[in-house]
Amino acid sequence: MGVTPPYRCYDVSDETQQQQKASQALEYFIIQVNNIHLNQLQEQQTTEKQPEKTESTPSDEQKQEQSERS
Repeated sequence: MGVTPPYRCYDVSDETQQQQKASQALEYFIIQVNNIHLNQLQEQQTTEKQPEKTESTPSDEQKQEQSERS
């Protein structure tokens, strides 16, 4: 397995372009880490909200039991 294209700064012989590629690679890496972190936070928020919703609203089974009692 090789280095993916965003991280290949050795393909260019010009030093200025190498520095630019290295800077772009660092920027790409930071963006990827931020996206992973954002996804984790969003997943965490959705899993925290789900139990609250089920506790505050009666389930279908509870609704059915209540209607049978009536």
